Amino acid sequence: MRTRDRRAPRTDPRDPTPALPPTRLRLRLGDVVKNVRPAPGSLSLLLDPHVLGPMLAELLPIGNPDSPLDISGTVGTRVRWCAPGRLEIVLIDAPTRAAVIVTGVGSREWRAAVAYVRAERPAALELGDHHPTALAPDEQARLDHGPRFYFPAYLASGVLRRIRAFSDVWSMSVIGRGFDSLEVEWSGGPLLTTVLTAFSHPVTQIVSGQFTSHAWRDSDLAEIKDHNTPPRTAGQRAFKNGSLLLQRLRATEPHPATSGSGLMADVWQVWESAYVPSTGKLRARHQFDELVALRCTYTGESQTSASRIVKGLSQDALPNRDAGWLIPEAHSVHQRVLETSLLLAIRDADAPVGDHHLLQHQVYRTVSPRRRRLVVEVEHRLARKLLRSLLSSQLPNPSGSGVPGLRVKQGHNGIALTLLDRNGELTDAEVEIKNITMTHWDRFWADIDSAVAPEHRRVDPRLDRSPRLSPGEHQDFDYHRRSCGPVGLGSAMLRRIGLLAGASAVDVWAGLGKTEIHIEIHDGPPVHRVVKALRHLHAGLDPDLVIFDENDSSFCRVSDRITAADRFTGDPKRMHSRPSLVFRPLNWRDQRQS
Repeated sequence: MRTRDRRAPRTDPRDPTPALPPTRLRLRLGDVVKNVRPAPGSLSLLLDPHVLGPMLAELLPIGNPDSPLDISGTVGTRVRWCAPGRLEIVLIDAPTRAAVIVTGVGSREWRAAVAYVRAERPAALELGDHHPTALAPDEQARLDHGPRFYFPAYLASGVLRRIRAFSDVWSMSVIGRGFDSLEVEWSGGPLLTTVLTAFSHPVTQIVSGQFTSHAWRDSDLAEIKDHNTPPRTAGQRAFKNGSLLLQRLRATEPHPATSGSGLMADVWQVWESAYVPSTGKLRARHQFDELVALRCTYTGESQTSASRIVKGLSQDALPNRDAGWLIPEAHSVHQRVLETSLLLAIRDADAPVGDHHLLQHQVYRTVSPRRRRLVVEVEHRLARKLLRSLLSSQLPNPSGSGVPGLRVKQGHNGIALTLLDRNGELTDAEVEIKNITMTHWDRFWADIDSAVAPEHRRVDPRLDRSPRLSPGEHQDFDYHRRSCGPVGLGSAMLRRIGLLAGASAVDVWAGLGKTEIHIEIHDGPPVHRVVKALRHLHAGLDPDLVIFDENDSSFCRVSDRITAADRFTGDPKRMHSRPSLVFRPLNWRDQRQS
């Protein structure tokens, strides 16, 4: 059990009101800790779901860049959601398995807890994200310079295993008083003599062997002193006998009628947005309208189109609240490769700098993510330039330009782009450009084909004319897939390209060994606003798949947690960093001068 981080700005810790969820104001400890099952080698807790977020925010370790040894939280603590109904809190460096099992945790409880922590104290998740199976260097250095706790941990463990003795209290704090003393204070609930008797009873005593217990007359203060001082070798300073101080505060705190205002109220709104029922009908029209407006923000779709698609996604009922359900992710690695290639083509297809009549990032005017494909609308004046940049050479070309295997066929309303695999077989990838017809394409192709020398001719991408890979495509196939790199993140960004609406220029390019995709924004939405949208529970990126690393309000790196083959098509042995999206502002004038 821990008290709050004293360095963090907080309200009065004895006033629990600001930290309460707005819709559920239950204060008694017995309503928070519903059940405790202690065993010699394990401990299981059944907790109210609302306590998970605040508990993890206090418990998980947070590094301090200015002082590496100053780590708040518990060094080495990691949290793992193992299965529906089971959450494990472990010490990652324990020589034997040390874990506390939190039961009754479903997917929405877990996601709501994570949403709470990311809103209140996002740094609490960073060490676990970057070092999931071992201590971080700063954590190891911290343990090399001192103990994990500066209080008798065995007494704190004993209190936790008997926490139901305080089930009727309104508030409680457990505070370390040096290496050998622990103090427990509570308001309301059991009398001091009741707790002292329970903790000293031969069956339920908190320490085994020799101990003494004493209550001061005319004072709500008592002490249990452990006399089992372990033997010390020469050179070690002698510790005092461990002691547990028990104090019942006279004043009981009233049950508040409303939660506090300020930051904590905003944090609980984040919790509530994640902790909605996993199923249920869209009963209120405004709920549906909010979802439609949200999708329009990410995709640029018209309200009519977004309304039709949201209705199809919801099927008249809210689906399981998986992250990002409102913007479906690409269904296969081939789809991700194709969409990432289209994202990277923004640089080659963008409008000239001097064209003030066109917002340069809007190569894609709208995107419409579907479950099995993507539908886009391109700026018609840039369509020829965009499509030309996607075409591969017929003959081997050292530059490796274009997208090997790209093919064009008739779509539902316009042309459909698809891919051949390395064996020349048609894949399940499909991106439809709804405002470019086959007639438009034939006209574009005639101009493209006639504008180059025979040795630099492009592959005619119509599927009915080029059903197999050309020699140039065979040679460049592996290079292109390596160049795409983080296709999971690249695809996800293209499906949310509407977040960049209003920018006068956007530069997109692959860097650092093709493990990163850089997105630089000029005179548009600030980076922190784009990143906030990418964190959104229903329309953003899945926090189980990605890590957000924000150094300041103008820079952010979004990285894959795990390098998986279906999300990264580069060579893992040549990686210089995690597969990432890198966001930063773009100064177009400085770039032109350089």
